[in-house]
Amino acid sequence: MGITIHWTFISKSPLKVSKAIELARKYAEKMGYQPENFEEEGELEFSWFGLPTHVRDYNETIKWLKEKYGKEPIKTKGRISINEINEPRGIIYFTKDYYGDEYVDFYYYATIWFYYKELIKKHGWNINGINAKKRGFIINTGTTESFIIAFYKFHNYYICDEFCKTQPFEDEEFLPNLRHHINFVNILEIIKEYMDHSYISDEGEYYQTHNPKKLAENFGANARLIWQMVSELANVSNESFGFTIGGKINGKEFKKKFKKYQPEP
Repeated sequence: MGITIHWTFISKSPLKVSKAIELARKYAEKMGYQPENFEEEGELEFSWFGLPTHVRDYNETIKWLKEKYGKEPIKTKGRISINEINEPRGIIYFTKDYYGDEYVDFYYYATIWFYYKELIKKHGWNINGINAKKRGFIINTGTTESFIIAFYKFHNYYICDEFCKTQPFEDEEFLPNLRHHINFVNILEIIKEYMDHSYISDEGEYYQTHNPKKLAENFGANARLIWQMVSELANVSNESFGFTIGGKINGKEFKKKFKKYQPEP
């Protein structure tokens, strides 16, 4: 929940990947950040999702998977392992399944996922995927999620597949996060120039418009939605209510915020 940037970069050239990381890092330093080296081990395997067709159209998901990887997704009759493909592609298959009490048109789709070794060990997961390493850099701002530019190798391809939530939740986070979001998009555009395929999805619409005002409006609209949801949950609780969405949220405080920051009629 909240404004997030998603990106997927694919290249066959390790030299272009290195150049892209180098230039992106230099830009980040110029903007006042302190990028840190990032290197993690893990395993590659598909991450599966299931949806009934009335929730999201089957063909829309096929279109999105093509945008993400630059190629049509592989249509199968059921789940397969990542060991059965040799290039970055989405997977999708159509079926029937229960949704609530109904037997409806349903489909499953999968994207390539990097499972961190530390999490595999912690949760005792049996992935049986492909061993891989992510290398690149990470930026920690203190008010957004960590911004990671790191590539792993999959057969002859180098892939960076990440996301970063930049949604501000407090007044003092608004202007810093506006700046961070714009800088992050600028970094992604630097990397894009060196890739064979790029996919960037910006829920704040700055990447699409390069309009800071539009980004600010989307920050505000999402913040009001979150404050409203939390305040309504706080209304049904007799105790102090709180939970975490990118940061600790107090129900009573957000109830006040929702009343304060209503848009003018």
